[in-house]
Amino acid sequence: MKNNLIQKNRLEGWENRQVKDCFGKIIGGGTPSRVLPEYWNGDIPWVTVKDLHEKIYIDRAQEKITEKGLTASASHMVPAQSIITSTRMGVGRFFVNKIPVAINQDMKGLVPKVGCDTIFLCLALSQKKRELEAKATGTTVKGIKQDELLSVNLLIPPLLEQKKIAEILTTVDSEIQKTDEIILQTEKLKNGLMHELLSSYNGNQKTKYKPVFLKDVIKITNGQVDPKKTPYNKMALIAPNHIESNSGRIIKYETAEEQQAISGKYLVKKGDVVYSKIRPYLKKVTIATRDCLCSADMYPIQGVEDFLDNEFLFQVLLSEDFTNFANSNSGRTGIPKINREELGKYNFLLPTISEQKKISNVLSATDNKISVNEILKEKLTTLKKGLMSDLLSGKVRVKSDI
Repeated sequence: MKNNLIQKNRLEGWENRQVKDCFGKIIGGGTPSRVLPEYWNGDIPWVTVKDLHEKIYIDRAQEKITEKGLTASASHMVPAQSIITSTRMGVGRFFVNKIPVAINQDMKGLVPKVGCDTIFLCLALSQKKRELEAKATGTTVKGIKQDELLSVNLLIPPLLEQKKIAEILTTVDSEIQKTDEIILQTEKLKNGLMHELLSSYNGNQKTKYKPVFLKDVIKITNGQVDPKKTPYNKMALIAPNHIESNSGRIIKYETAEEQQAISGKYLVKKGDVVYSKIRPYLKKVTIATRDCLCSADMYPIQGVEDFLDNEFLFQVLLSEDFTNFANSNSGRTGIPKINREELGKYNFLLPTISEQKKISNVLSATDNKISVNEILKEKLTTLKKGLMSDLLSGKVRVKSDI
């Protein structure tokens, strides 16, 4: 990709245009009449703001696109290869529709003029998100007036350069989407494996695993330490916000002193499972990689030796079955949380230690694949952000001979 780029200091051939100068037609949205049946069950999908996803294209592959269609003769229809934008409830979002769509009154369809590349314009407009949000007005729901949208300035290069910029950025975007799909499929695989490996039945036959209550095979640390005193003030302090949902990955480490902690904390030993008791649906659980502290909103848990392996316990606490149990047994007032007594009532099937380790190894392999691809996605997202800043501003120009 670097071979396609060249540094330039001048914007030869670039023009400063308003949005209204880049589009030949602006199409307003509306809701089809429910009285007239001919407007329904047609071939043209009707798109609302909730159908917009954080990707460039709108097409039939989008799962949430409105299933009922409008007839091709219906009003508010936007032709394919136009730009759809939300003017209320999400100002500053832009998408290209691969197919004709009808839109509601919270959206606009922008049909590019000849000499303007649709994808380039979509990307250039998306860079104006903050400016558009600042122009939005309203109290409960903010929206932007059409005149304000059309008066925004864009830097527009020659058509060939527009196409090359769009090609580079959509290539990166495609890689991000592919990585997203790998993550999604791997998560589905893991959920299937966990259900199969931890299930109470194998076909029509009961497994040989022993049913146990969690309270009978774990120990939860009691007693708290003062995070202001040495050596605890210099130890890492894990709080729920430091753990990534559904993965167990620690986002960052900060000492108790850095967090200015003053209330009592639990002492955590390396290898302990740390589980957040608040908002169980967030699935925040990790294995400590060092001696540290944890918030009083969390439980440091150890499996009883020779009965429950900590790695296996970690996977159990991440499972959908346990999460559903924890959610249903959380306190109903204030912030949802599960107490020790309710936690201990979880009933599950316990394999032998050797089988637990084998199961953990299989599930950890899928965790590693997910983690690797999440890191890759972060890098690609950062790359795309940098390229958009450089290419759409003309700071970096694409070569003219490619």
